[in-house]
Amino acid sequence: MTSYHWPELIINLKQIVTGERISKYVITAAELAKVYRHPLIVCVNNPEIHEAVDSLQRKDPSLFDYFHVFGQSIDPVAPGASWTGSTTPRALANLGAHGTLINHYEDRIYGHNPGKRQKETGEVNNKREDFRFLRETIMAGLDAELNLVICADGPETAAEIAEMLTSQDFKDRVYKGFGKKLLDNLTTKSYVEIERIFGRFPEGLSKGSFKQGHFKEIFFGLLEKEDSQQAYEQFKVLFTKYQILLKESISNIIEDKLKEHFYHAVINHAYKTIAIAVEWDEFIGKGISIVQQKPEIIKETVAVVRRINPTLPVYCGAGVETARDIITAIKECGAAGSLA
Repeated sequence: MTSYHWPELIINLKQIVTGERISKYVITAAELAKVYRHPLIVCVNNPEIHEAVDSLQRKDPSLFDYFHVFGQSIDPVAPGASWTGSTTPRALANLGAHGTLINHYEDRIYGHNPGKRQKETGEVNNKREDFRFLRETIMAGLDAELNLVICADGPETAAEIAEMLTSQDFKDRVYKGFGKKLLDNLTTKSYVEIERIFGRFPEGLSKGSFKQGHFKEIFFGLLEKEDSQQAYEQFKVLFTKYQILLKESISNIIEDKLKEHFYHAVINHAYKTIAIAVEWDEFIGKGISIVQQKPEIIKETVAVVRRINPTLPVYCGAGVETARDIITAIKECGAAGSLA
């Protein structure tokens, strides 16, 4: 999915709207978003992503101009890995998800306060290993071309996430995935084109195609087969080295040029697909408005993220109770919108 302007409202359905209610809910929400021309994101239960997307597709594909379906979590697991029960980012993308939540309080990976699961088990989730796992989850989501809403339990955690997203290591890793795909494609095409012009100069040898006459025709003209065999034995090592050097040279030239022209564009695009949502655990599901009770939390988070990386939008998370709360979060606290 291409990047889009982040909407003012993201709705997390948790497990409250599920099953046969999903289709009716997303169609109604999408039609309202289209009527009022206010884009909307709805996060649905992961297994029901396809049902939500398919319902909208059958109803009216133009609804996707204003409405996007997100999942609720992913794991940093690649297809083919031995991790029973995990949700791969690619699986969400294949179901049709435009993005996903990450690190929500109820499925917290890292934070300075324990998430719901950690409170029940008496554990903590502020270790370096927890943060590394969060970083890998973010990278896995970006590799699958998902948009990400990364939850943080306060300004300190939001700042750590923003700093990680702005680090040179993060930028290099983001570009590496894109660059490798593009390089592999272009290098292969370039090498094939060189072979077309100059003949299968060394690949034909490495495959022993001289036995079919190709070797003799290209390199040794009318030499007898015995002479060709002798020449092949003499020069096959040199031909193999030539093949390796040719491919490496093409790769290096293309890689340098690609990075020169695409690096910053790729990083800037990645930032357009990431948002941070600040939560305040005490207000989740309590009917207490963070905008009314703790507006300084939103303001401080917005300010610290902007200092580190002004391209990252910050959402007001838990404790949004009314439309007035959303407007206040945007106009008075500087948030991009609300995760409700």
